[in-house]
Amino acid sequence: MANPATVKDALASLAADDPGATPAYRRPIDEASSAADDVTATAAFAADGGVVRLRRAIRAAARRDDEAAATAGREALARIERYRRAAVETADSTTTTERTAPGPRDGSAADHFRSARGTVLGRDRQRPDE
Repeated sequence: MANPATVKDALASLAADDPGATPAYRRPIDEASSAADDVTATAAFAADGGVVRLRRAIRAAARRDDEAAATAGREALARIERYRRAAVETADSTTTTERTAPGPRDGSAADHFRSARGTVLGRDRQRPDE
């Protein structure tokens, strides 16, 4: 059975009536390469299913011995993965800091020495309403 991606690329090339037309697998690679320098554009590309399309395009380029396209796709994919790892590491460190940071979240120092209103601290003469 023929690979659907291969058939799709072949049909797209025939439909273009131009045997030298840019193969369909080049579009995701070009999109990823142009978006890779901008974190926001890369996030939009990834959110739109671009990583899956990029991996398919890399495989298609490799099958057609288009080493330049495959290499460009691998470099763009590596950049996307570095962005993802950085985002995860940043999120993890923020969460850890929030859990271990002393005091209230507003940055003010915690007041450990004054009892709350109505709290009896011990067996002295303090009344509960003080």
